[in-house]
Amino acid sequence: MAKYTKEEILDLYEGKENGQLKEAETKLKELKVYCGDKIKINELNGWVFEQVVQFCLIEELGKNNLLPIKEQHRFEYWVSESDRKKLKIFDLFINNKILIEVKVNGHQMSKWDDKTIDEKYVAIRKRAEEIEYNFLYISIKEANPKKTGSKDYRKRTRDLLGEENCFFLDETEDNWQKFVKRVSEILKQRNNS
Repeated sequence: MAKYTKEEILDLYEGKENGQLKEAETKLKELKVYCGDKIKINELNGWVFEQVVQFCLIEELGKNNLLPIKEQHRFEYWVSESDRKKLKIFDLFINNKILIEVKVNGHQMSKWDDKTIDEKYVAIRKRAEEIEYNFLYISIKEANPKKTGSKDYRKRTRDLLGEENCFFLDETEDNWQKFVKRVSEILKQRNNS
């Protein structure tokens, strides 16, 4: 049984009482050089959510089980054999075997088109499998196809990465628990091999 619920994860991220996003914005406003009336850092939301995911995973599974944990891990892949190497920066890399993509709003915010996203994730998954890495994806929410005029991003992401590797917190109450269980299973599998 996981320590945290979906509601506790979301509250830790953006809750009124103890939300880390609001705390980060407040602390940034305390900088001597702050002159504005609003924090305008596009990546701040994602970074804070990455920190919440990492913090809660450590609380759930224990730091020793997850070591080493790296943030912003560089991962090389190829879309085709004739293609030059491409670089993907993963939000978290756990125990030298689990690549984790962490999103707040999923892919609808992406500037890439659907075909580029598909090619990229297929190539990354293929390369990860070749070197015996696991590629997991966790997001608070995903695109609304009616709003973006595009495909259902949840289904596409699952089709590309596998049902067992994708976790959308806004979808079911127990997706955080499923995510923790999946990470734990991978770690046990790695330790037994």
